[in-house]
Amino acid sequence: LFRSKLKDRKSQISESVWTVLSRPPTDSEVELFDKYLERRKDRPEAGLQQMIWALVNSPEFRFNH
Repeated sequence: LFRSKLKDRKSQISESVWTVLSRPPTDSEVELFDKYLERRKDRPEAGLQQMIWALVNSPEFRFNH
């Protein structure tokens, strides 16, 4: 996953949201995903994959893309 090469978690979140939803993340999304990834810092790749899967399965992605 290319996002795992970005060391800063906020950069990983921003890049992921831009890639999937074609827009910057909102402040609340950054906060939510930051907390999510913090709880999974022992397995960062899996955390990023799960976050991206959640974005792809979001209503915004399904109805806009």
